[in-house]
Amino acid sequence: MVEVTDITSPLMERPSKRVADFIGMVRTDIKSLIDNDQWDDDLWATKGEFQVKGRRTKVTYLPFYNRLCIHKSGRYVSGKPMARSFKDFAKAYIRYSHATEPVSFTNTDLRIKALQCVEDGFRKLGITPEIWRLNHSVLAKAVALAAEGIGKGKSSATEKISSFRHYQLAVRIEKIYAFAVARGFLDVPFSWKHGMRKPTDKSQKIGEEARQWRESRLPSVEALQGLAYIFNNAETVKDKLYSSVCAIFVSVPIRAHEVFQLRVDCEVVEHRTDERTGAKTEAYGLRVWPGKGHPPEVKWVPTPMIEVVKTAIARIRNLCDDARSAAACYESSPSRLVLDADVGHLHEREWLSREEFRQLLGHKVTGAQNAFLSTNPDIRRKRIGPNNELSAVNFDDLRKHFLSLLPPQFPHFNNDRDQPFSRTLILMDYSFGRTATNWKVRLPMECTVNQFIDWLAGKGSDGRMSVFERWKLTEKDGSPISTTSHSFRHWLNTVAQLHGMSEIDIALWSGRSLEHNKAYNHVTPEERLSQFRAAYADGKVAGPMFEAARGGRKPPIDRNSLGSAMLGAALLTRFGYCSHDYSMLPCQVHGDCLGCSELVFVKGDEEHVATTREHLAIADLQLEEALAAMDESYIGADRWIARHRQTIERLQLILKHHDDASISDGTIINLRASTSTDNEIAMAIRDRKRSPEGAVKPRGIPTSPRAFLDEIRES
Repeated sequence: MVEVTDITSPLMERPSKRVADFIGMVRTDIKSLIDNDQWDDDLWATKGEFQVKGRRTKVTYLPFYNRLCIHKSGRYVSGKPMARSFKDFAKAYIRYSHATEPVSFTNTDLRIKALQCVEDGFRKLGITPEIWRLNHSVLAKAVALAAEGIGKGKSSATEKISSFRHYQLAVRIEKIYAFAVARGFLDVPFSWKHGMRKPTDKSQKIGEEARQWRESRLPSVEALQGLAYIFNNAETVKDKLYSSVCAIFVSVPIRAHEVFQLRVDCEVVEHRTDERTGAKTEAYGLRVWPGKGHPPEVKWVPTPMIEVVKTAIARIRNLCDDARSAAACYESSPSRLVLDADVGHLHEREWLSREEFRQLLGHKVTGAQNAFLSTNPDIRRKRIGPNNELSAVNFDDLRKHFLSLLPPQFPHFNNDRDQPFSRTLILMDYSFGRTATNWKVRLPMECTVNQFIDWLAGKGSDGRMSVFERWKLTEKDGSPISTTSHSFRHWLNTVAQLHGMSEIDIALWSGRSLEHNKAYNHVTPEERLSQFRAAYADGKVAGPMFEAARGGRKPPIDRNSLGSAMLGAALLTRFGYCSHDYSMLPCQVHGDCLGCSELVFVKGDEEHVATTREHLAIADLQLEEALAAMDESYIGADRWIARHRQTIERLQLILKHHDDASISDGTIINLRASTSTDNEIAMAIRDRKRSPEGAVKPRGIPTSPRAFLDEIRES
């Protein structure tokens, strides 16, 4: 019998041992996300770890189940947990990552989904799911599985997830691999990249598909007109409140949660004087506390919408006044219930009679009282008679129960100690939206983003209709109107772009970073072309392309017709906008946009300035590398030096025009071509010069197939 001798050094630490030590360290020494006694749970309930603004979220759940599980919300999960051999590593990875690099709940959920794909990749290949066995095949399979989505109910073989979400999962799968390699968790270390190309920004695409995508991001005309009609004709409290919220949405680029955490004193009024005319005007805005880490700011309302927003704010303040008053009472007397006037005397009772209990709950039938008590067994009650009929209910137990229904962060709205509930603009009573609740107990509650979305878009899963369906409003073709709270923000930013607001002003107005503007810009090439032609008509143009429009007292064609002919398109490129009309002929410079005479750009476009500076920095580095190659006698390096110097000169010329104070912002600028166009005439002249006889011998047109073949043979 052959004996196998283990020649491994006792000093060598196996990857499986490192993984076990890592899991043990995270389980005992790190305290984030959950209590240690919850470690073995397959569904982690995290409390207070993820703050979702504008949503009444007390607990968030992290499921450590396989890729095919379905986790909709709460504790409901269908499917099987991850393999035990992989699950503990997955838990340790999530807990360690959250402690060292905390992210939002959405991104934490993506981390878990990536782990689910890796675990499923092991199983699909028949390999025991253990992180130290990770290899190229498992990772490639995980990326392929990510394209199918997570959960049976969320995707199918014919319905793939978006390419961008697939890319996000692939990036996180690569992070899992990099994490394992960096800590020596693999039996056989290797190099790997997910290999997926980042999806093209849809806002830069053209064509029918791009047009439909842009339209899906914006509210339709019918949606805007429908909301205006509802705002002016609403009868119910819910329609009055939420249509007023929509009036704010279409007036300033505000996020949903920012509206629902506005304060009572959010209105800001400034009286300004025009420096040129001396006219006095009133500036009106809303003070908001933006999300994503931005400081408090005032979002100024466009003048035509000031009266609309004032009306909306006044309506909201009036609708929510009772809830704010109740909140103030609870803030001053936390243990005392706020009751309606007709039941205020019940504070003096220790036990409520059956009739008093019915009156407090606003119930007309006894069955409703019994149902309330059956769902709250801790409330003491007295029963009498052979039928065990209810005779009395303990008021103190009722008081404790009702107080427990107040928001968990009360009295601080959204956990902000500087904002009590009583100073919050939008508050409603607990019974708001609950048709079966008519309590005489006043309990102030925040209005959530989810409640507003249900009103705006409906909830098909339980038959709730959208506000447009209830009001019988449809698109022009009779199809249902569909929009989101965020679409108004996209719409306002697009309107601002169309009317020439600078990128910096749009970013400040919207409360975000400058580089995020393009995600909200849905101006189509056709609309951009209309802007350029309007600028041409107003004379806000400069450059050789537009010189022909200045001369001659009797031009052969109308000036605007000439502008339409010169500006045939407005297609976005890396260096500006291409005005070439592709319906006439293809590109004649083979994609050399920077040196083309049909390239135009807008003076003062901050994004264009930043992009040009980035290209200039790259060109400088490329020139340095070409010069170094020239010193080492690389063949062709001189051509690259000439090309890079030409690029640098062109980019510097563009920046010079941006910095020219004599040119007003918004002017459409065009430059002369930096290189001669290599067209058919130029090639013919070059061939003539190369001919030994100084001329090119003309060829006749073949008169027959045989003559054509003879000509080919001669050549």
